[in-house]
Amino acid sequence: MSEFQPLPGSQDSWDSRGQSELEKYGKDTEAVGRLAAGFGGDQIQGLARNMTGMVKTLLPGDVHGGNLEEDYADVNAEGWAPQDFSVGDLSKTEDRMQILDKLTQNAEGAGVDANGRCSTTALMAAAIHAGGNDGIKTILDAVKAGADPKDAFAKSKFKALEDKMKKGELDQNDLSGLNDELYYQLRLKQADEFKKDGYDVPASGLDPRIMQEFIAGNKNMSQYFKSGKYSIDSVDTDGKGGSEASANHYVLSIGGENNNFVFDPQARKDGHQVVTNPVDVQNYHQKEWKPDRIDAADFGATPFDGMY
Repeated sequence: MSEFQPLPGSQDSWDSRGQSELEKYGKDTEAVGRLAAGFGGDQIQGLARNMTGMVKTLLPGDVHGGNLEEDYADVNAEGWAPQDFSVGDLSKTEDRMQILDKLTQNAEGAGVDANGRCSTTALMAAAIHAGGNDGIKTILDAVKAGADPKDAFAKSKFKALEDKMKKGELDQNDLSGLNDELYYQLRLKQADEFKKDGYDVPASGLDPRIMQEFIAGNKNMSQYFKSGKYSIDSVDTDGKGGSEASANHYVLSIGGENNNFVFDPQARKDGHQVVTNPVDVQNYHQKEWKPDRIDAADFGATPFDGMY
């Protein structure tokens, strides 16, 4: 027997066992993460949260994960379509989690740049997780306020969405349309600000500053983020990495840097947008460009306060 016995959870211990064993550990503990995220209801969620701390202490410092895009679906393939869902009553955590698990930035017939909508999809996911139906209304009220008052077509769309929401009839297409409008408005705002400041306007996506300003200017959104439970993280999906330029995608972390799960807006091969596999979650954080992070600290509060 070797005199050197690495401690369980140490980098040396996992390196000696091999990457396949680490990946197996992640898959074996993923179910606990889903329960801790709230998929099984509030009562069992509390019990599962007590277990996740131990799960994470056994992870190495570096999980040597692959590129995030390896887990993405080919949304351009023939036959691909976003998952259908009805919104319904979102008063319970498990119902909100079911929506997040299917919500993507990708949509058939998206009216604007779907590839850039990771930003606003992350904003919508935070609103839904924090506020349920009220969170969706928060986004709807924001786009109503930001729309051109002379745009009769937009007014009719918002009225139709309000009517469907009152009847509990919103579906995937409605949230995608709402996402489109939010992205369109924030892109216009970004173009105005960048031109004013003398910067080139990027062809796609949103700068973190634009999202910060949206959150700060919305009472409900700022309260959601001040809770400390949410951060929008800029990550490198394709391994071109090591600098700000490599961060090409936004995800929503819920629970903090060492949290239980990540919501990824880009459609995934496994059909689950909520990632609870602890090895995969850590891989997301290892791919993050931290200076872009948007969390409670940006709004005068304490990030990740009281989380697991």
